[in-house]
Amino acid sequence: MAWYDYNPQRVLQEQQIMTQKFPQFQMLMVDKQLAWIGSLETNRNNTYSIVVKYPDEFPNKEPLVYPIEPIIEAQEASGKYKHQYPDGRLCLYYPGSR
Repeated sequence: MAWYDYNPQRVLQEQQIMTQKFPQFQMLMVDKQLAWIGSLETNRNNTYSIVVKYPDEFPNKEPLVYPIEPIIEAQEASGKYKHQYPDGRLCLYYPGSR
């Protein structure tokens, strides 16, 4: 059972926070996971469409963030991914902030 099935209050809380902070995002189901889809603009005026998926274990496991457009290829010549996992999701961990 997914977290949103047994904790509908948390879903409402997530909706309120996201709507307030990121009104350009929409909540929907993606690959049988609750998710947000929207666009973000960087301080260099680059726009990225992303999907933020909630894992079934949320809030004990962090949301997964995937770029949709443009596709981000963060693979170095050595084959190692820099700030991106092989499945395409972004590494957003900042040491010290947990």
